[in-house]
Amino acid sequence: MAIAVAGVFAVSGCTGDSDEPSESSTSSATTAGQEAGGGDPAASPSGASAPPREKADAAFGKAFAFPDGLKVTVSKPETFMPSAKSINGGEPAFVTFEVTVENGTTTNVTPAQVFVTVQSGAGEGGQVLDPGEGIKSPPTKAVAPGKKASWPLAFGVLDADDVVVHVLPGIDAEPATFGG
Repeated sequence: MAIAVAGVFAVSGCTGDSDEPSESSTSSATTAGQEAGGGDPAASPSGASAPPREKADAAFGKAFAFPDGLKVTVSKPETFMPSAKSINGGEPAFVTFEVTVENGTTTNVTPAQVFVTVQSGAGEGGQVLDPGEGIKSPPTKAVAPGKKASWPLAFGVLDADDVVVHVLPGIDAEPATFGG
C-alpha cells in the first residue's frame, strides 16, 4: 500500500497547472463516523498492505463519511479512451470517474492529499493524466470546512468491468473502498 500511495502522490504532484476545485456550500452535516454507504471499518496493521476487501465500504455514487467528518463520493467508473498525448502505463482498458470531497471537518482539506488507487482484476490500476481530455492532477487549492470539491480521475485497468476504488484521505487514515 505504501508503494501505491507513494506512486499516486508522485503522479499527483507532476504538473504545476491544476484546475481550481469547484466549491459550493453544504446543506447538511454528517455525524463523525457515520457511513452513508454502510460498510466494514476493518483496519489493517500500520504499514501493511491490506488485502482486497470482499465488501465495499460504499457503493459507487454513495458517500462515505470518515470519522473526522470528511465525506467522499466516487462516481461509477465509465470506460474512457485516453488521447494520444496522455500519460498512461499502456493497460488494456481505461476508466474515468469523479471524486467529490465534502469537508465536514474543522480544518482545510487539500484534494491533492486525498490518495486514490484502483484495483482491477488481480492488479493495481495506473493513473492516467490526459489534460486535453480534462484529466489532470487533483486540485491543489484547499477546501474550507463546509465546502466541497470535485475532480475527474482516470486509470488504466486490467478489466473495466472489475474495478474497486480505494480512497485514503490522509497518511494517518484508514482507506475507504468503493465498489458496485
